[in-house]
Amino acid sequence: MVSDFFNGIIKWNIERNGTSHTIPGFYRENFFMTAIYTASTSKIKEKIPHPELYPVEIMPGRCLIAFTAFEYRKPDIEPYNEVSIAFVVSHNKRPLTLLTALRLLNSPVSSVYVWKLPVTTESARAGGVDLFNYPKFVADITFLHEENNSITCILADSGNEILRITGSRIKTRMNSQLRFISFTVENGILLKVNQLVNPIEYGTTLAKEAAQLQIGNNHPISRDLNTMQIGKNPFAYQYCPTSEMILFPARNIIDK
Repeated sequence: MVSDFFNGIIKWNIERNGTSHTIPGFYRENFFMTAIYTASTSKIKEKIPHPELYPVEIMPGRCLIAFTAFEYRKPDIEPYNEVSIAFVVSHNKRPLTLLTALRLLNSPVSSVYVWKLPVTTESARAGGVDLFNYPKFVADITFLHEENNSITCILADSGNEILRITGSRIKTRMNSQLRFISFTVENGILLKVNQLVNPIEYGTTLAKEAAQLQIGNNHPISRDLNTMQIGKNPFAYQYCPTSEMILFPARNIIDK
């Protein structure tokens, strides 16, 4: 893959909490799929540790939770897989309901609070925790390419399955750049991280059959998820078999 996406970006060597990295991080060849579901607003609020973040609701009492499976095939570090469990949020203002949710899904910018972020390598975990305060831990993340034109990602911890996401290979096209804003909280202070994505192949759909989510019963994360009253069918699904990404450093929320 040859692209000018990374041109004109200055990188710095930084060290924090004992971990050294060059940032922004370049991810030159990636796959991701995202299944967005509804969940109980009151249950999700319990998991967001900062009063300036508000879950985005589609109706009173029902907000959005996003499950994303990543394959980072050519990052600056060694290749690794990742699963993000995140809540779609608005910063510093209580959003309206369905209209706001639909607008966000059609916007090139989306914002989430990252609740869990398992990865498959120690270097990915250390960099995410020490530099961004992401809630990362090392887990088993495998992808199965099914014969029925779908892909399944299985997240497990020490042989204990947490969840699996199955997504369809829907129609894609070249898309304009996307910006994902993720929030983390360190010592009570809200931090903001920007990810700029060049989605070379990208598709999105509201079709209920496009994705399936199966949650286990025995792992603590599974038990937490099973209390969130997650909807049976996806609210939306995003499929991106080819992309490039730049991960910018975390910054204080006042630095807009």
